[in-house]
Amino acid sequence: MDEAYDAVQQAPTYLPRHTLMGDLLAQDGRMPEAITKYSVVAHSYSVRGEVLQATKLLRRIINISPMDLGARNRLIDQLVARGQVDDAINEYLEMAAIYYRLAELDMARKTYTNALRVVQQGNASRDWNSHILQRMADIDMQRLDWKQALRVYEQLRTLAPDDDAARKQIIELNLRMGQPDKALNELESYITHLESQNKIEPALNFLDELVREHPDQPMLKRPHAALLHRT
Repeated sequence: MDEAYDAVQQAPTYLPRHTLMGDLLAQDGRMPEAITKYSVVAHSYSVRGEVLQATKLLRRIINISPMDLGARNRLIDQLVARGQVDDAINEYLEMAAIYYRLAELDMARKTYTNALRVVQQGNASRDWNSHILQRMADIDMQRLDWKQALRVYEQLRTLAPDDDAARKQIIELNLRMGQPDKALNELESYITHLESQNKIEPALNFLDELVREHPDQPMLKRPHAALLHRT
């Protein structure tokens, strides 16, 4: 350690030596000091425009301290700057999961919203859209925010018209919010969609399940009877 310190004093602007000192601190179990050293060096690399080196050091910090959300935020910025959008999305999801485990649902949802914005603005895989929206909807349901959950499920339905779960949630949320006409419209729209693909059996199964789970909603029996009549 003393030799590394002397080397840094001789060449204070040579960042690899500072990184080596951080490594030695980590090996010595002095994690807070190692994180501080890595953070300073990562910032210096970033200022110099050496994004790859900054990214490597930020990953070291996160490996040592996964709960360091500041480092993870800086890592996301660096990844986006390098065009590694899918990697940035993964980091957003990790951060949202941390907030979720801490029961900070508002921050978890905000993080998912930020991730979704990056997906839509960058060159990330569009498969992320449904995954992130589903996580957002889960949080809205836990917060009993039916109106917001409904909006998210409607986005999911637009992205994936064959998503049974999203369709069912839209119907059930409308029923829960006292909007039976909208629930019926959604149901009839989905059955028409399935019929257009000749998916009669899945349509009947979907209707059977809804009728069974909502015996207090006789209107749900009408599309079921109509479909049986047509087939």
